[in-house]
Amino acid sequence: MCSSLVPRCENCTGQTRCGKGPCLECLHIQFTHISHSLFVCWVALQAPFAGSPIADGVASQDLLRWPSEVALELFGDDGQSLHDHRMDVRGAYLDENAEEIAEIVA
Repeated sequence: MCSSLVPRCENCTGQTRCGKGPCLECLHIQFTHISHSLFVCWVALQAPFAGSPIADGVASQDLLRWPSEVALELFGDDGQSLHDHRMDVRGAYLDENAEEIAEIVA
């Protein structure tokens, strides 16, 4: 949900289509209030919808899993996203939400 302490768009319900964060317009309003001198660029990555075999491999090996989770936490994540992008987890999500996904992409 969008915090009441930060600027937001007038129509913002505080939800994205998936219900996990502020709308894009709200994010734009919030980030325009941050000094642009703090940023060199913004890189947006789209996670693979059906999961990643790389996430599967890294999550299944202690030697790789722990440093990856720590690195994600250093960049502001909780480390759980590594596991959230495993193919079995994403496959289950896609199966569970197949009807809603079909409505969106129809």
